Amino acid sequence: MTLPAVLPVVDFSKGRKLASIPRDFVLPGLPAGKLAVMSAPGGTGKSFLLLELALAVASGEPVIAGIVPDAAGPTRYISFEEDETDIQNRLVALFQTFSISPPVETFFCSALEGENLPLVQNAEKNEEAVKYLENICEGMRLVILDPLSRLHSADENSNSEMKKVVQILISVAKKTRCAIIVAHHTSKSAVLNGQGGLQQSARGASCLVDDPRLVCTLSRSQNKKSQYEDEENDDQRLVLTWAKMNGCRPIKPLELVRLESGVIVAANGAQDLLYSGGMYE
Repeated sequence: MTLPAVLPVVDFSKGRKLASIPRDFVLPGLPAGKLAVMSAPGGTGKSFLLLELALAVASGEPVIAGIVPDAAGPTRYISFEEDETDIQNRLVALFQTFSISPPVETFFCSALEGENLPLVQNAEKNEEAVKYLENICEGMRLVILDPLSRLHSADENSNSEMKKVVQILISVAKKTRCAIIVAHHTSKSAVLNGQGGLQQSARGASCLVDDPRLVCTLSRSQNKKSQYEDEENDDQRLVLTWAKMNGCRPIKPLELVRLESGVIVAANGAQDLLYSGGMYE
């Protein structure tokens, strides 16, 4: 148990003169030192989107119109599914699409295909892995881990086991003041029922979406031809939904388009880019 022996008490003695404390938001809806989950069906483009968000925070530039980082800061993007060729090709597509100078001093991409960082192993906390995570989060403004399944060997449907994983991530984020985003998959039933934008659409235990401060979902748009008349592009229309937030005003869902290069852009003004760039890997 890590609770303090003496409970801290919030001082509200100033009453109406009590001043609010401004939050430091790394990205819209995501405060510094907090945990977020990005849930989407496989093949939707969430890894590409997360790479874009990492680039936005590292550079301080709004890569996707409507998603503006409060400030630039050191950022790590760690993929446990892709190799270096995958990551480099995606970065090529990003820099060909967006006019951003490479933030070489603040953007750290790691391709760890086939590796794992088991924070919980055999239903127990793995101290070595937790320490490793703390070290890579130290000094970072944002760390993105893709995907969640490589961070544990627990039963994904067990609330008690997955709660250990989530609480470790929350604790590390708080300790290092680094925001952490974890990529996760949407359940098959949610996809089949057209409910991919809901908070509870994420696969597995309910604590995966109940405990993080922010839950975002990326799903295919149900609003056909909302921006374009070309039916061939219907399956490239996506919606980013802030399904759960704490401590900030509601954010409207953002319509996105996935280009042929794999790059994801805001739907507004994306029509001219639909056929630019090479095919994504």
